[in-house]
Amino acid sequence: MRTSKQTFLTHEQEKTASSETLVRSHRPLVQHLAMKFSRYGVDVDDLIQEGNVGLIIAASKFEPDRGFRFSTYAHWWAQAKMRDLVIRMHSVVRPGTSHEAKAAFFKARPHHDVSIDTPVSEDGMTLQEQLESSEPQPDQIVEALLDGETAARSLRTALRRLNARELDIINSRFLKDESETLWEIGSRYGITNERVRQIEAAALKKLRNAMAR
Repeated sequence: MRTSKQTFLTHEQEKTASSETLVRSHRPLVQHLAMKFSRYGVDVDDLIQEGNVGLIIAASKFEPDRGFRFSTYAHWWAQAKMRDLVIRMHSVVRPGTSHEAKAAFFKARPHHDVSIDTPVSEDGMTLQEQLESSEPQPDQIVEALLDGETAARSLRTALRRLNARELDIINSRFLKDESETLWEIGSRYGITNERVRQIEAAALKKLRNAMAR
């Protein structure tokens, strides 16, 4: 009887958990990845912030019918955002460039703490292979406590807190298959790249606050 009750409660928790639980349950994943990428000289807090943005994007794009766990999808998106931050910080190539260009960047900047050819997963996959991969990688760090529908619903609610311009910028920068640059968005609105960046930062803060409630 006790076992049955525990199973029922766990099921109910997965169905009714808040978006705050989503962020909290994947925080160990983001922190773990941030420590790896910090070896390329980027601040851990900045990497964690980008990883959290990746969780928001994962929630918006997750499709349970494709057969991936949400934790696997979250792993890939958090890693992708941190990878692009490292590239931006070193001003080598823009996000959205080819896998070959990104891989060349990381190969050119090996850190003494980790080799690009060092296996980083149980199946022997190297850091470079993970960076180049376009498919979600198995997440061995955390298990999802929310299903994809709940996560996507939380994000849709959060997006309604944005004004029209903020929503357009977030969609253009993060949610489209082909993201736009700051310059492209700025040209459309007649504002500077820096102003677009400021609006983007404010919108992301609104989303993070809404998702954490």
